[in-house]
Amino acid sequence: MTIAQKSVLAGLIVAVVGLSVYTFRFATKGATCPPEPGQKPDRVFMIHLYSDGNDCFADLSYVTVWRTPQKQKVTWVSDDDNEYKVNFKPGTPFKDNHQQDQFEFDVKAHGQAASGVPVRSGRYYYSVTRNNEQKPCLDPSDPGVHVTP
Repeated sequence: MTIAQKSVLAGLIVAVVGLSVYTFRFATKGATCPPEPGQKPDRVFMIHLYSDGNDCFADLSYVTVWRTPQKQKVTWVSDDDNEYKVNFKPGTPFKDNHQQDQFEFDVKAHGQAASGVPVRSGRYYYSVTRNNEQKPCLDPSDPGVHVTP
């Protein structure tokens, strides 16, 4: 190996070591992540619903919603020309404006349906039907809402 080659190799080694020291020193002192960003107060989870003609899909299959004190909510959105009905059975974490259990949310074509803040904790699964069809186009075994205290 010639002196020129040794010099290039030594320069590369110094650059790699210097870069790794710089990255370690300054990357660890950068901005920190806010504590528990998933627990942001008043967060609204937007779950978009859409269909390929046969099946329906929810872009978020499972969400964790914090009930208190964060008061998080869920909003279902129709991304196409279909109307959807979100059906919670046998249980629901939500109540309607009259303080009755709310098992269904009607989502108009290109519209939205918002939940209130959940009133009870647990794991809840929902199915989705399209355009008043009787059979769900999305089974309740997939999408769900996990509500924490």
